[in-house]
Amino acid sequence: MKKGRKKISKKKLIQRRKKIIRYLIISLALLCLILVSFFTYNTYSLWTETYSQKEQNVITSGCFELQVTDIDENNQSTAINLKNAYPMSDERGAQTKPYILNITNVCDVPSEYSIILNEFEESTISNTFIKIQTNKMNVSPNLSLLSEIPSYELDENIKYEIENINGMFINQSYNLATGFLNKNETETYEVRMWLDYNADNNQMNKRFEAGITVIATSPK
Repeated sequence: MKKGRKKISKKKLIQRRKKIIRYLIISLALLCLILVSFFTYNTYSLWTETYSQKEQNVITSGCFELQVTDIDENNQSTAINLKNAYPMSDERGAQTKPYILNITNVCDVPSEYSIILNEFEESTISNTFIKIQTNKMNVSPNLSLLSEIPSYELDENIKYEIENINGMFINQSYNLATGFLNKNETETYEVRMWLDYNADNNQMNKRFEAGITVIATSPK
């Protein structure tokens, strides 16, 4: 008896075709997901590209400069000299020759300024016996002992430059006055310095070495 192939029933044939169709649908769906993911990634990449700037940035600002002079109407220096100084009363000290300081803003940018007294290490007179009177024109003068004036911390570069010019190291800096200047405005100060009346004999044959610096800053 010859063996022949088994006949597949019509029902099983339909079921097999359905499985094939289902497989094709699933495969097509997976292919679509892969294609969508690919195009989405490329689209995102297009929007996250990094661009480099070839043109230069240009920043424009006004100038920033103060002009300071310390000469009188006769073009003479008004520097303070305490050589051979002796103790005196405040009334008499207020009549001594002042150090005149004219500060002018020559630029468009407003400026804040500080008048700084730098005491050099060569000074041997105690700051508790030095009287300072700072007088802004048309304003009541400020009189005090140097030891009572607030200290000022200089920028290291500015400090180095001052010491290099004067050939002396700075012992301490004091803030004599601060102010504000708009364009073309000028402020005039008179600074007087004398040996206080209460200075004892231990201050004899000693000296006081100092210099004045005007520091300008841009308003915050």
